Amino acid sequence: MDPAVDVNNAITSYSDWSHPWSFDNHVKTRLAHRESSQALFQDVWREALGYSHWQSGDLAACAKAAASAVRAQFPTISEAAADAIANAAAYEWR
Repeated sequence: MDPAVDVNNAITSYSDWSHPWSFDNHVKTRLAHRESSQALFQDVWREALGYSHWQSGDLAACAKAAASAVRAQFPTISEAAADAIANAAAYEWR
C-alpha cells in the first residue's frame, strides 16, 4: 500500500481526543509493519511539531500554521490528516 494512504488512514483513524497523548503511539502501532509509512509519519510529525509553528500564544492559530506547513511540505497528506496531526501537536505544545 502507498505510504501516504497508510499514514492518512492511521492519522484520521485516531478518535480518542480525550487522551491526546496517545496519538503518536496509536499511529505508530497502526503503521508497525510498514517501514516506509513509519518514516513518512515521523517526517510529518516532526514538521507538525516544528518550533516555528508554535510561537504565538494562540494555539488555534499555531495549529492552523502547523497544518498548513504539513500540507505544503507533504502534499499527499490529506487536509483531515494535517488538521488531526496539528491538533495532536498542539497538545504536545500545551
